[in-house]
Amino acid sequence: DSSTLYVSMYTSGIVRKIDVESQEVSAFADGFSQPWGIALAPDDSYMLVCEYNYDRIEKVTIPGAVKSILAGGGSSGTLSGFFDIPGTSALFYRPSGIAIDFDGIYAYVADTYNFRIRRITISTG
Repeated sequence: DSSTLYVSMYTSGIVRKIDVESQEVSAFADGFSQPWGIALAPDDSYMLVCEYNYDRIEKVTIPGAVKSILAGGGSSGTLSGFFDIPGTSALFYRPSGIAIDFDGIYAYVADTYNFRIRRITISTG
């Protein structure tokens, strides 16, 4: 929906929702540990959030703001994190940016201190 913006608030751990037309700002989802980057699904049904401090990617439903871990498990990444390990077994080291491809099949994550761009299959993590 082109009239809605979502903004991650790094220090407060909140993703805010902004209605562009009315200029109303509200908390959409909270309880994150330093949410850095966010990306919306092509159909606006969910967003992905880089949780910088917990080294994981969370999937958040729109509407409803139901959170689930898509990839990563809360431990800082090591060399083994560079391999294709699915879901919560994957290792990241401070993910900071994310994008979802046009078809909504893959997410691309900037894995900051592993110095890699990582690809996640969204359907399986």
